Order: sequence, then C-alpha cells, then structure tokens
Amino acid sequence: MTDYEILSDGLVDFYFPYADGKTFFDISNDFWEAFQSVRIQKRIAAEDIPMKYFIDSMVICLNMHGKLGSSPIAFPTRKELESCVALSGYGESDDEYTK
Repeated sequence: MTDYEILSDGLVDFYFPYADGKTFFDISNDFWEAFQSVRIQKRIAAEDIPMKYFIDSMVICLNMHGKLGSSPIAFPTRKELESCVALSGYGESDDEYTK
C-alpha cells in the first residue's frame, strides 16, 4: 500500500465512514463527468481543468457532504459532485476561459 492510498483511505474513513469500502478512485469517472457537464453548461471552451477548481470542488464536497457537513451522505455521487464543481466557481471567470 502506497502513502497516497493510506492518506486517501484515511480521508474516506473520516469523512465518509459509511462508504462501504469505496475509495476516491471509485468516483474519478463521475468527477470527470461532473466537470464536463458544468463545462458544457457554462460554455467553457478550454478542455483543461485548472487544479484550483478541482481542489476547491473536492474541499467543498468534503465540507458539505462529509459526516460533519451540512448535507452528510454515505458517499458522493455524480449529482453531488456536479453541485460541488459548480460551487467551486468553475466557469465563472471570463478572463480564465475563452467562451
């Protein structure tokens, strides 16, 4: 087990204790699709995802949907991830993207 896996498993255990053995790797495709959905909604031409919005959306997810959050859930789905991506401000800055 790598250091990253230990850290990731620890975060899942803390924030999502009822995740039933799921890991953050299990939501990677849903996270990508959430960004693509918001990208289409906001008409973002750039295909890259700035790290700022990835990190911000993940922090929002942990703080909102984790066990201590305002809307705790067992484990995030694409619906929750899409909401967190939108809340991160992705697509709100005209100077970062060509529309």
